[in-house]
This record gives sequence, C-alpha cells and structure tokens, in this order.
Amino acid sequence: WRARFLSLSLSLHWRGARGAMHIVGLTGGIASGKSTVAKVFEEAGGLRVVDLDKIAHEVTAKGRWGHRRVVAAFGPSVLREDGCIDRAKLADIVFGDSALRSRLNRATHLPIAAALLLKLLRCWLTLTPVVVLDAPLLFETRLDRTLCSSTVCVWCREDQQLARMQGRDGCTAAHAKARVSAQMPLDEKRKRATLVIDSSGTREETLARALDLANEYKRKGIRAWLWS
Repeated sequence: WRARFLSLSLSLHWRGARGAMHIVGLTGGIASGKSTVAKVFEEAGGLRVVDLDKIAHEVTAKGRWGHRRVVAAFGPSVLREDGCIDRAKLADIVFGDSALRSRLNRATHLPIAAALLLKLLRCWLTLTPVVVLDAPLLFETRLDRTLCSSTVCVWCREDQQLARMQGRDGCTAAHAKARVSAQMPLDEKRKRATLVIDSSGTREETLARALDLANEYKRKGIRAWLWS
C-alpha cells in the first residue's frame, strides 16, 4: 500500500502542477522487443527513459536499503560470497511460486517507489516534458492508472516470444514456455494499452514505428508545457 500511496501522490502532483509532465508507461513481455523500443525512445527519439528494472537493481545493491529488506525476507542463502544478492538464485526461488513472489514484492516495492519518486522529481524540476517509464509490470502494479498519462505496449505473437527467447538465452522450449506463461499475456496488455507497437515484423519496421512515436510524444510534450 505504501508504494501505491507514493504513486498516487506523484500522479496528483504531476497532473495538478503548472507545466504538467507527460509520463508514458512502456511495457511488454519477455523477448517482445520492449528494450529495443526503449533504446530508440531514449537514444534516437531524445526522450528521458526511467527503467524500473535498473532502479530495482540499484536499490537492492549491497549496502542499500532494498538489499537489507530482501535478505531479511529470504535469509543469507540468497547472497553470493561477496555479499551481493545472487539474482539468478533468487529468481529461481520465486519463479513459479506466487507467495514467494509476493514476499519479494513486499520487500522491494517501497525502496523502488522512493527511488522512482526522486528520479521523477528531478525530471520535473529540470522541465522534462516527457518521461517514459519502462515498466515490465506496468499493469500488474497499476502504475498505468496512478501515474501514467498514456501507455504503450510492445506486442508480438507468443510463438515469436518463445522462439526469440530460445535463440537469445539458449534455453529449452519448456523453460521459455514456463517463463512466458508466468507473465500477464501480451494480448491482455495490448487490450489495456493506449497505443501498441507491433514488433512481429522486421526489426527495421519496429525501429521505425518506435521513432515515429517518440517524435510524436516529444511534440505533444513540448506543447503541453507551453500551453499549461
């Protein structure tokens, strides 16, 4: 509840302030092409991207608040010899067990929300018109409702997800299927999103769609600041 409270507070602040900052929620699934789109948004489109996965890694680094909360929740067995969290081991522990995933979420959500608050505050203070929130669990955590002005889903067919994951990670078909099945289906995310980038075609087509959308968001963001 504390993480959701922070998100709601942010939402009211950004939308109520003069010079409203447009927050775009970007999501997708494993091997859907979301990371590729986020890179285009940031590097070619010139948009500010805040990556929630990176924030999660930062707040659970050794010596950080999130690190202590994870160790308290799962014990020292999840640590490597150097004292850092063994992320692969932790992922194996919580994979397929909703109760353990909930325990991990309870340990990390508040540190992540606090770090996100600081990053968005910096963006607002520096008059950043558009911020892209790269969030794999955008809809699951309800950030689409409490924080975002619009949402984008990077979508492809499930058979493409499975093939890409096996080719990228060298995993078995069964492992790929299990990982994909553990997430909200992309078809459901597609229904909930404001806009969809179809990545089922060629890489060049996906890059072009992403760049067009980035440019459109940039134009809208600048107009919002000028007219608010």
